[in-house]
Amino acid sequence: MKKVLALCVLAVSLTLASCSDGSFVDKVAITNPTEYPATVDVHGTGQGSTDLATVVADSEMTIHDVYDQGDRWIFRFTYSGYRQELELSRDQLAHDGWRVMIPSSFETHLRTRGVQPPREHERNER
Repeated sequence: MKKVLALCVLAVSLTLASCSDGSFVDKVAITNPTEYPATVDVHGTGQGSTDLATVVADSEMTIHDVYDQGDRWIFRFTYSGYRQELELSRDQLAHDGWRVMIPSSFETHLRTRGVQPPREHERNER
């Protein structure tokens, strides 16, 4: 039991140490103008992804203390098995005030696939 606890403490310590080497962006705002909720994650070139949030339909969400992905930020939007990526440079994000808008093509592709948007009460519960 002590060995398992020691390994857990070591794993957490190593994870925290690896995160502390990187820098963070104060906040990133995600705007979702579509009728579909979108699960959003982000990754840089050659990096693992960071889950950000699920942004409900027709809303905006601000995520604080986002790990800096470097020069290229690749946002991935997912709903009902469909996934779309949007690649932005760090300079473009900074120029846009660290605001990202889910593209209208996300909604278009879902509609083309016959995916119905959630009913109003389901959208408000999320």
